[in-house]
Amino acid sequence: MGKQISKYEYQKHGSCGLMKPIIFCGHNKELEKNAIALNVGIAGKLINAEPSRRSFKLPSIINTIIAEIPENSAIKDFDVLFNPDYQIDVLQLLIAACKKKEFAILWPGTYSDGKLMYAETGYSDFKIYDLDKYDVTCIV
Repeated sequence: MGKQISKYEYQKHGSCGLMKPIIFCGHNKELEKNAIALNVGIAGKLINAEPSRRSFKLPSIINTIIAEIPENSAIKDFDVLFNPDYQIDVLQLLIAACKKKEFAILWPGTYSDGKLMYAETGYSDFKIYDLDKYDVTCIV
């Protein structure tokens, strides 16, 4: 279900008709400069929650933070969400938030062969997201 397009195609046609959110896989200095970092905001809200309740609270925390960002923003630095203790599908969480308010994502990991990856094999926070299972567009 997920779709992959090149940066060139994206620049040529824009985001019209693409599945949201749009995920930028790879460094884009211009986008990174203007993207909104989420780690501090997420951590600041999580610190008030009991550790056993944090996974449950994350969707509302993300929705609250996303509601406050400017229209058509890009987000970055949300690594705190990948904490294995939370046992959440980070990509699904961001897709759900994007349905309420559109934003783009600067992926903090890598992309290869239709899969988004976070961290490296052997680490407890290592995750692979098969794009066939998600309605997103990856710009590679």
